[in-house]
Amino acid sequence: MFESNLFNILDLLVMDHNYQKKCCLVLKDAHVDKKLKASYARSLVDTLLHHTKAEEQAVYNILKMSGIFSPIITESEVDHKIINSRFNLLMPKINSEEELDDETETELKVLSKFIENHLKTEEKDLFRLMKKNLNQKILNEMGHEFFRLRNYTPKDLEDHPELQAQLAKDKRIEAHQLNI
Repeated sequence: MFESNLFNILDLLVMDHNYQKKCCLVLKDAHVDKKLKASYARSLVDTLLHHTKAEEQAVYNILKMSGIFSPIITESEVDHKIINSRFNLLMPKINSEEELDDETETELKVLSKFIENHLKTEEKDLFRLMKKNLNQKILNEMGHEFFRLRNYTPKDLEDHPELQAQLAKDKRIEAHQLNI
């Protein structure tokens, strides 16, 4: 159905991961202004909430059915729960303060290291298994479903004009279907 590699799930996940890594680098850097860190923290939370939900539905739920993927998917789901739990506790501070206090800054630094480790494990172990055991058609179908569920904004895709065009096309189709 989706033969185009535009929607390869691995490429879409790496695109999101790269942005998350950028945010983590900023949050770990002792020389970055606390206001800028607060902005990156809000952006990271927003990205992670959309990313983890779409990833769990479009990737994890499908891969869990295979015994090959089950252990790493279980570990990744636990990571997501820990990350989301910590962010839920930090959200009131992050959203209400213009700049981070010392404790929140430290917590975000530690959480950033945890996120980086999760991404590294996922890219090294899970992606390797996916490349080895799934054909291109399945990777593309998973990618299309992830793209749909991820709910990207044009800003999320500013460095990816081909995906921006697809997002605009999907929005036009959606609007047309609502008018029918």
